[in-house]
Amino acid sequence: MRKISKVLAILLCVVVFTSVFTIASSAISSSSSARDILRYYEQCNIDTSAKEDVIKVRAQGTESITGDFSGLTSADRQFTMDMLEWEDSYDEWDEDHFVYGDAYPEHYVNGRSMFVDVFSVNRDIKRDGLTYKGAKYSVDKNGNEVMTFDAVLPFESGNMIYLTYTVTLDANGYIQTYKLRQYSDLRYESFLNNDTFTVTKIIDETFTFEYKEIDVESVRLSRSKVTVGVGKESSVRPVITPNNATFKDVYAISDDRDIATCYVDNGKIYIEGIREGSTTIEVYTYDGDLLAECEVVVGRTFMDSFGEFFISLFDLLFGFLNALL
Repeated sequence: MRKISKVLAILLCVVVFTSVFTIASSAISSSSSARDILRYYEQCNIDTSAKEDVIKVRAQGTESITGDFSGLTSADRQFTMDMLEWEDSYDEWDEDHFVYGDAYPEHYVNGRSMFVDVFSVNRDIKRDGLTYKGAKYSVDKNGNEVMTFDAVLPFESGNMIYLTYTVTLDANGYIQTYKLRQYSDLRYESFLNNDTFTVTKIIDETFTFEYKEIDVESVRLSRSKVTVGVGKESSVRPVITPNNATFKDVYAISDDRDIATCYVDNGKIYIEGIREGSTTIEVYTYDGDLLAECEVVVGRTFMDSFGEFFISLFDLLFGFLNALL
């Protein structure tokens, strides 16, 4: 059971990102050796801090874990599954990683999000103890260069984890997609008869890089001051110029979350009052980290007072009528 937990908990993702690639001058062809292809790809890496072209990476993936206990006796299968509290699993995700303007400063690396790094197959091989197997090079129908790298991660008891990296570069050397497939059939012994059963784990991840074409120049808010009641919610809208900017996404931070909290949903900033007081909501653009601020006053609104007045009046009338009856 301990071995199974170790296997299922292992962090297989050796993914790092790059902001932009430039094509090396040396020619490469599908007939080149795997090492030549790898060396050529490594030469495409440039200093990521020199460019701000990539603004967002979309991460999509699936993970499935299944157990094959068919080779065990009925009693051994049931006992082993019970001991492991075994259930086959399937998970999928689809999320965006913003390269700039990360809302969590602890993720910064030299002013940029931690998601920016130079992708290096060689480094992954050395860092994770992978065994390099080979590489292929081709050009697709759109003129994009496609490079595939295969590697194996040796695991305990003769088990192997197979990894396939597939990277697509456009004609300008910009990375378009990066895919990582991780496949393993891990063999273990059952609890009663020490017979073999297999755990199959498959992870497929695709990272799509999106590049900035038109910069955000300024941001302001539809209101500079908001009054909201305790436990109530209000909203403001960011106004981005130019209107056709590539990435108009924003994130918001409250200076005092004990007074008011905020979140962004479908392009609007929603503000919720927590307790009476005043604070400031800071709204930043992901592109350019431009700032707009909104003063927030949390307290009793007119509608709160109006509602409480009628509640008090109703209680008074109800008490009067109850006394008469």
